[in-house]
Amino acid sequence: MATKDASGPGVFQNMVRHQYASDNILQSYDVLKPQRQVSHSPKASWIVYIHGGYFRDPKVDSTSLKPAISCIEEPQATSASDLQSRISGYASLNYRLAPHPAHPQDPNTTPSYTLNSAKWPDQPDDILAALKAGEAGITLPRAVVGVSGIYDFPAIHKTNPDYEDMTSSGMDKKYYEEASPALYTAEEYKEKWDKEKRVVVIAHSKDDGLVSWDQPEEMMTAFSGDGFATELVELKGQHNEIWEKGNELVRAIQKAVELVA
Repeated sequence: MATKDASGPGVFQNMVRHQYASDNILQSYDVLKPQRQVSHSPKASWIVYIHGGYFRDPKVDSTSLKPAISCIEEPQATSASDLQSRISGYASLNYRLAPHPAHPQDPNTTPSYTLNSAKWPDQPDDILAALKAGEAGITLPRAVVGVSGIYDFPAIHKTNPDYEDMTSSGMDKKYYEEASPALYTAEEYKEKWDKEKRVVVIAHSKDDGLVSWDQPEEMMTAFSGDGFATELVELKGQHNEIWEKGNELVRAIQKAVELVA
């Protein structure tokens, strides 16, 4: 099932929402093919975006990519013209969410398809389902960009003990290490990510306010050594400003596109 996005004209009028499963309304993704002439060069990339929100914030969804798209695609975005030529389209993914105490739902009266009751690994399972192209499986990315992320849950529970309540709302404690990408080795990533050139950009702001700088630094160590083209990009702004304003998220995307090219 696909529906046109009616949220506004301009660059988003061709945005289409698809459902990749039918258990929950959030098992969906948005696709935007720009109205401009799209490059079919093998160096051009699709941007696939997976939103944050600590697995549970209903205010943060696939639409949180829109400010960044505007920074790249709107007519006044002349500084992004070179980046435009390297982007073929955008896909922004939703996934089932965990309960949020600030947005309570009564499971007895809330329809199951709008109920936020996900538990890890429901979230990554949904992402994998969204990424699959029919029976063709998953095409591995040319680049991965981590933005303002938590990469080691046990570590952040030590620096921010109050975060454990947030984590546990969507993930049982037994998954904390398994769900921490910084705790995997470079060799494990090489085994799973079979590419000649593995591009990794970790982008974070020292003014983040919610996630400290040691998280991106630890993530970078997981990709140390041969086999990776990596860059740690220092962003500017508070945690939510990175996607709310869009321009800093674009800087992270641009760095990854440059490394791929």
